[in-house]
Amino acid sequence: MEMKNRIFLVAVAGLAGFVACADDFEIALDRAAVVFDRPNGPACMRTNILWNGSVETNRFTTGRPEYIMPFGAGDLSAMASFGADALELHLSQASWLTPRPTSPDDPAPQFKSPGHVQVRFADLKTNDFTRFAFKMDMRRGRLLLEAETVRGAIRAEMFGDRASGALVVDVDDARTGVATPCVTVERKLGTLTVIGADKPSAHLALVIGATEAAARQASSMKLEDLVVARDAWWRDFWRRGWVRIEGDADATLLERSWYVNLYQYANVGYAKMPPKFNGGPGIVYGDMRCWGRDVWWQNTRELIWPMAAAGHADFAKRYLEFYSDCLANLRLDAYPELKPWPGAIVLKETMCLLRSPLFATTNLPPYDVRAPYRLPTDAERAEATRVRRARAAAHTTHVFSSGTELLQQMIDYVRFTGDRSFLPRIAAWLRAQTEVYLVLLEEEADGRFHIHGTNVNESWFVVDDGTVDLAAARICLSLTAAHGAEFGYPESLVEAARGRLARLADYPVGQPYAEYYNKKTGLVFTDGAEVYHPCRLTKGMRKCNSEMNELYLVHPFAMTDVCRTPEGRERMKGVFPAALALAANQYGGGAGWGWLPIGVAAARFSHPDAATLVADHARRTCRWPYGGGKSPGAKLYRGSAVENTVYMDGSGVVQTGVQELLLQ
Repeated sequence: MEMKNRIFLVAVAGLAGFVACADDFEIALDRAAVVFDRPNGPACMRTNILWNGSVETNRFTTGRPEYIMPFGAGDLSAMASFGADALELHLSQASWLTPRPTSPDDPAPQFKSPGHVQVRFADLKTNDFTRFAFKMDMRRGRLLLEAETVRGAIRAEMFGDRASGALVVDVDDARTGVATPCVTVERKLGTLTVIGADKPSAHLALVIGATEAAARQASSMKLEDLVVARDAWWRDFWRRGWVRIEGDADATLLERSWYVNLYQYANVGYAKMPPKFNGGPGIVYGDMRCWGRDVWWQNTRELIWPMAAAGHADFAKRYLEFYSDCLANLRLDAYPELKPWPGAIVLKETMCLLRSPLFATTNLPPYDVRAPYRLPTDAERAEATRVRRARAAAHTTHVFSSGTELLQQMIDYVRFTGDRSFLPRIAAWLRAQTEVYLVLLEEEADGRFHIHGTNVNESWFVVDDGTVDLAAARICLSLTAAHGAEFGYPESLVEAARGRLARLADYPVGQPYAEYYNKKTGLVFTDGAEVYHPCRLTKGMRKCNSEMNELYLVHPFAMTDVCRTPEGRERMKGVFPAALALAANQYGGGAGWGWLPIGVAAARFSHPDAATLVADHARRTCRWPYGGGKSPGAKLYRGSAVENTVYMDGSGVVQTGVQELLLQ
């Protein structure tokens, strides 16, 4: 399969169901390995502004901390780096947070690092090295340090043991005439156990466990047996889904990005709490991360998108279960205009972790899909609209479509896996989202049902007929009309859905844009054939953020009338010049928003520039030297090219884009 005459698909397993020899994915993984060929340079300073406004200044002990690589055991993980004379392991644990709150007034849980381990090598200086290689060997799931000096060699191997959940660090300092390595441990979590740190030796075997039992279990095994089990686990992991992409530098970049993202998941994706989009593979330094206390659907969805097609639907399932389990408790966060209808539940873009039964102090009764239903009266609906229009503009509130995205993800999971045990979850979310739109839809003079006063995914505030909401409403109403009776919904709800669906407003269309993302002039239109708009637009309206909401009709919602009919394709085709300009502005000269999935939509739409867009996204957002994603948060330190944690949203967008290119 050719991509722009430059990138060629050789083989895909898990995506196209091909059966291939083991050598195929091993070749790709070996060339995707990341190698740092020198220690990470002089020390630098970080200035933190803490939550209470106080300022904290710290010195990184071993140079530039962005030269890290992750490894993990599925829950406990570490970001490892090597400076002038020390190996640093900063630990993360996906399932551990600050203590469970004792009352609803307590602050939400916060992710923390359970500790830090350092192995310092005596009498070692940067200019002592005659050869240096610090390697992220994704095929075998390990980090490998090999450094030669004038006095001898230093070698270290680091990996996670899946059976125990512990981290294993094997260090061999074969230099002559120097003291043995010194190990120091900083514990932030009381159950953290490190075995071997108190036994000075030129050959260290460290075992790090989130609990003493985990550490003891791993330390009771021979190293060679742990290695055999590790290699078998990773071989099975990669055989479930792999790609080989041959060609130029873009092909190399996309292939490596695809593997790096899955490698990150594998190291930290097996906890009851799925990894967050920011710091998922590991916290780099301290406990600092932007946007740390809430669960951000806008960024988490990108982590789910590629997993089922990649042969790792189990990762998608963990996220879908986590969010769907919050359904009943989300009634505690009802917007004022939805409160008269307790079945109308919204998945907020920034959902408090306390809504998850894992952390909540209050858990409401399960959602009842068979409960009676009545439509709002005209007066009630008018009051709901008045409340929405009276509110202030905000990035992350009144985005009503997030629950429909979750619903669609759950349906896709069932289609990929055949796991019909998810149908009750789908039934509950479908009813909740259908009720939301039956409140929001109002009949206008044209006899059609329209939506007023909603926000459109961080970009347009308090607008009418948002395209994303109309698409979400169409999905929910059509599924309820088709399957509501099977799910046991009351007949009044099913009939209301049928009636609104028959007269649902069309997506907004209008002239193409000359200026789309200009905070000074606002919107300026050009003459030309009509194109899709993100909402009802007028000259001078100002866009707030980097989303291209019209593209939701292609991805993630895949509206067939847009993708397949000649009229729909022409209208969408006219949207892409603005989308490409927005991508060039953000990726080329702006912030490089990691979650902006223009390349994914272009690939699904078979746009001729799709491969370039996906590669540009990878080049601009996967900026950590090992290939992890960046995002426009707080800088790691002054002058750093990356932020204070590794982000997995941009990496997920790249992986999804690669898969869409291959599938299309």
